[in-house]
Amino acid sequence: MRCQCNALKIFFALVAMLIVMAGTGSADEKKEKASASENNTQIRSIPDMSTSGETDFTVGVEKQYDFIGKVDEVQDEGLVIDDSYMKFAPDANISGAGKGSYVGITLNAEGDIIACEKIKKPRR
Repeated sequence: MRCQCNALKIFFALVAMLIVMAGTGSADEKKEKASASENNTQIRSIPDMSTSGETDFTVGVEKQYDFIGKVDEVQDEGLVIDDSYMKFAPDANISGAGKGSYVGITLNAEGDIIACEKIKKPRR
């Protein structure tokens, strides 16, 4: 019985020591935490980054696709976009190509559609 009591005392002493150690930290750690919480309301700028106010994201979208246009008709083997028929490649990935939607098209070397994604209507 005495052996079990000593084991329990040692166990609880270790648990208490771990709790105390977890709650304490070095003075430097405490300063870093205090500094971080004070600066939490400020957003630091990213070095070597500038902003121009407004960005025209349509320029990037136009560079991403081979063709952008309005879907006139959806057919089993292709799409009619801005009065031009484009055939699907066998492994084409089509998303959001409904009649009247604006899409960005990526073509393979043969001129077939390999990817079609719905995009926002371009503002001109």
